[in-house]
Parts: sequence; structure tokens; C-alpha cells
Amino acid sequence: NEALDRKRRVRPSADITELDDLAQANGSSFAAPPLSLMPLPADSEVTRMEIRDVLESATDDLPEGFRIVFVLRDIEGLSVEETAGLLSLNPNTVKTRLHRAHRLLRTAIEARFSATFADIFPFDGARCVGMADRVIAQLRG
Repeated sequence: NEALDRKRRVRPSADITELDDLAQANGSSFAAPPLSLMPLPADSEVTRMEIRDVLESATDDLPEGFRIVFVLRDIEGLSVEETAGLLSLNPNTVKTRLHRAHRLLRTAIEARFSATFADIFPFDGARCVGMADRVIAQLRG
């Protein structure tokens, strides 16, 4: 959790001299900021925050052993061997725990969004039946 908190607090930044150097290298007096520093549309930012909240919640719900491996491997970017060494685990155990953490996260996220997808893609009666029949006929024939 501490690693996640530290990662959340870090904000992208760029040194002004780096931007000046980039502008000079391009032969211009102005350098566009890197894409990661450009503001996002408000709805994109809200969506990103909602997705982050869902991911954080799903991560917090993982069993501790799976969560630690997930954070070290996928968030901190450590290798299997580094993670195994830090946690005094067999590398195969690290791989297994990461795989299981991914599966649990996928299940939690699917459960969270299944109702949303049902609203976005509602069953549309005869139209859906007709489409399903055509797909099945195409697969069979």
C-alpha cells in the first residue's frame, strides 16, 4: 500500500531546461509539452479517475500475498527473480501468485462493470435474435 501511495503522489513534471533543449534541437523557440503533461478533456480525466478507483479497490481486495506480488511486479516493475528474492519465495510461486492476482482482478473488474455493459449493450429483442441466428448460420455453414 505504501508503494501505491508513493506512486499516486508522484506527478509528471519536466525540467524547463529540458524543454528549452528540445526546442533548440528542433530549431524552434517553442517546444510542445510532452503528451503526458498536456491536459486531458474533463470527461477523460473523470473516466480515468473512476477506472483508477475501481482498480485500486480491486487491488485492495486481493489476498495480501497476491497483492504484494502484483504491486512489486506490475506496478513497481520488478522482475520475477527480484520479487522472489525480496519476498523469499520460489520464482515459480511468484509467477503463480501473479497469475492468480490477475485472474482475481479480472473477475472483480468484470463483476463491477457487468451491469454497465448490460445497460450499454441491451438485448434488443428480435434484432438481436436475428443477428445471433445469422452468426450461428454463418458459423455452421
